[in-house]
Amino acid sequence: MSVCGVSIRQLSPVLLKDRQWSSARIAVEKRFATAAVKHCEECPEEGLPEAHDVPSSLPEPRCLKAISQHFITYSNGMTPTEDNVRWKENICQLILKDIHTLYPMADLQMFGSSVNGFGSPKSDLDLCLLHRGLNERKDARRRRDVIQQVATAFQKSKGRYREVVAIKHSRTPIIKLYLPQRKISCDISFNNRLALHNTRLLACYAKLDRRVRPLGYALKRFAKECDMGDASAGSLSSYAYILMLIHYLQRTSPPVLPVLQQVYTTATQPQEPIVDSWNCYFYQFKNPQELHRVWRRQRNESCVGQLWLGLLRYYAVEFDWLSEVVSIRRLEPVSKLDKIWHKRPMAIEDPFDLCHNLASRIGITKRKYIVERFQAALRYHSSNIQWRSIEHLIGRKSLQKLS
Repeated sequence: MSVCGVSIRQLSPVLLKDRQWSSARIAVEKRFATAAVKHCEECPEEGLPEAHDVPSSLPEPRCLKAISQHFITYSNGMTPTEDNVRWKENICQLILKDIHTLYPMADLQMFGSSVNGFGSPKSDLDLCLLHRGLNERKDARRRRDVIQQVATAFQKSKGRYREVVAIKHSRTPIIKLYLPQRKISCDISFNNRLALHNTRLLACYAKLDRRVRPLGYALKRFAKECDMGDASAGSLSSYAYILMLIHYLQRTSPPVLPVLQQVYTTATQPQEPIVDSWNCYFYQFKNPQELHRVWRRQRNESCVGQLWLGLLRYYAVEFDWLSEVVSIRRLEPVSKLDKIWHKRPMAIEDPFDLCHNLASRIGITKRKYIVERFQAALRYHSSNIQWRSIEHLIGRKSLQKLS
């Protein structure tokens, strides 16, 4: 997006001190940013779709109950079983055994949807290859060499691995492969420690309240059926949608979820662990009751159906996409201006890597489409309909009929 020819470097304020920018330069940058934001608000083509006929009331209790039941049943059917988790862990150990022939001290850990509480038995396997002998920032060439050596070894295996591709120059080096005997695809990233912490954070949120996972599975299915859930195709990732869900559940009244990065028993937020220069602290608990002793609040009694309609309304008409950032790391609002992300139509902040906008590839047209889908679903699901199935609610055929 170009705004009046204004050119502003997209650097988070977190990095300004490291870059040794002067206070005068920062002030100039923010003045330009303020002017650009004002221009955006005055441009109709850069605005948001008008919310037509948005319902102001909830449907009948029987309809809310049906939405809740279908979402919970769908979630139960999608949740990986213990046998499935062990099966994937065994695959991880078999791959690690082959890697040990090259790097005996390496480790391999699962992350992503397989273990974050929002995956399915059919989810691809995301693995993180850890090598303690390499520094993530200083040894970029060596890191690429390791990826290539492991990929080459896999390519020479006798049919155990197929479709092996080394992607060495991406943000995070990756090996993509397929295990024909196990019939599963696998991505192996190198020293992707932030992803491990992200996975643990989402897993904690998934455990905190029984309503979180049904909503998460429903939102992922909704995005997929609307063709707006594939990051490789220029849309949002399922990870981004889960962050949107958590953000909403932290802000509904009363809140369903706490901000785990702002829960601590000390006077100030702990400054560890530090991963790639980012503070990856969040409050970790053995069971939800332990957290509730620290985080005291009035309990939210809404059913899954009520929260689903609240989520749709929040992103359809309430959230300020023009100036705010979807963030789960703090309860206070985060503005695009503060992060100098004002040129991005959508902004979803990674909870640890504060320079990473998960919506950076979303343009104005795609943002308009996503918001329109939330608006249409809000009108549809607020109707007094006797919902027959999950497909009736968020199936592709049902959603394609919405205007």
